[in-house]
Amino acid sequence: MTLLQNGVFLVVLFTFLAWALRVTFVSFDALSDLTLAGVLNEGLRAVIFVGPVVIYLKCVERAPALEFLGMKKPRNNAAWILPLTGTLFVGWYLLLDGVVGDGRINGATTTVVLFTVLSPATLVEEVYFRGFLLNKFWRVTDFWRANLASSSLFALIHFPGWFALGNFSSPLVVADALGILAFGMVYGWVMKKTGSLWPAYVLHALNNLLVVTVLGA
Repeated sequence: MTLLQNGVFLVVLFTFLAWALRVTFVSFDALSDLTLAGVLNEGLRAVIFVGPVVIYLKCVERAPALEFLGMKKPRNNAAWILPLTGTLFVGWYLLLDGVVGDGRINGATTTVVLFTVLSPATLVEEVYFRGFLLNKFWRVTDFWRANLASSSLFALIHFPGWFALGNFSSPLVVADALGILAFGMVYGWVMKKTGSLWPAYVLHALNNLLVVTVLGA
């Protein structure tokens, strides 16, 4: 069956419409907090993204969700992947800060750092875009086309939030979108090499932490 026939298109359509409505009509912050409002915000995000995936896997795919999503132990022979990519990420952000930033590590409150690292939003995004979409696309095409498709959707999902925050008119939006696309493809490659979603999640969380602490964004 094609992706259109087996319901994946409907999952994507529902998720994108629900998220667009959520950021349009409910107060939206780029970074939530550790208050009750922040917890409820992350809970709503999980319902929008993970809910349809779980329903689809149970009713259509009839597959164990954890196994399908790649939430298992990484391969032992791929232990070098995460340290290497993590080091490259750190180097990239330090270089970027030296070129377009102030060349100094920006301060961030402990609360912001903790929330950035521990926020379930990162895991929710990885479950949806790598665990679900990448694996589904990979079934009907080669890996790199599947990775490009899922990473493109990963970049696209940020547009409603940028619009809600008034950042959509900034010329940097194109650069941000291309950056998210590139990082999404790295997360997908890491999942492929390690056979697990967890290293991609860790790398995604590291990326978010570097954005906050190095670039101060």
